[in-house]
Amino acid sequence: MIRLYRFVLSFLCFILIGDFACVFGAEPKTEIALQFRADFYERNLKNKTEKGRGNAWIKSGEREIWADYIELDRTTNKATANGNVRLKENNIEIFCNRAIYTLDGSEAILEEATLLAGSLVVTGGKITKLGPRRYEIQEGIYTNCNTIPITDRTAGH
Repeated sequence: MIRLYRFVLSFLCFILIGDFACVFGAEPKTEIALQFRADFYERNLKNKTEKGRGNAWIKSGEREIWADYIELDRTTNKATANGNVRLKENNIEIFCNRAIYTLDGSEAILEEATLLAGSLVVTGGKITKLGPRRYEIQEGIYTNCNTIPITDRTAGH
């Protein structure tokens, strides 16, 4: 009777959730909702990747990423953007050559980057996002003297 009950419960979980995670007591893994657009778009359902080339754009919550090329991996929930990369999250705007960014915004690695936040300007060869408002800067400079809004990706160079 207990085996039958466990089987029925597992089967119901599978039908309702679409995942065997509940059988083992784990929470079902949810994908982060996002919008993805590009001139050329390719999706691989088998390995859960999406690629966009030419005016590629991703929006996930309050985060937006624009680039020449973006590859999204849904198994790791990371996006890799290359070429003319621009990221915007709340009042922070970032321009860089390459970015590896978690879709929830918790971590990022930015190469040849300029970060703008109000009057703050940070430029670095490599900027690593460690938390919501924590960054590690390598080979960079910092100033809080940006008195006019800079919307140019060469800002601070």
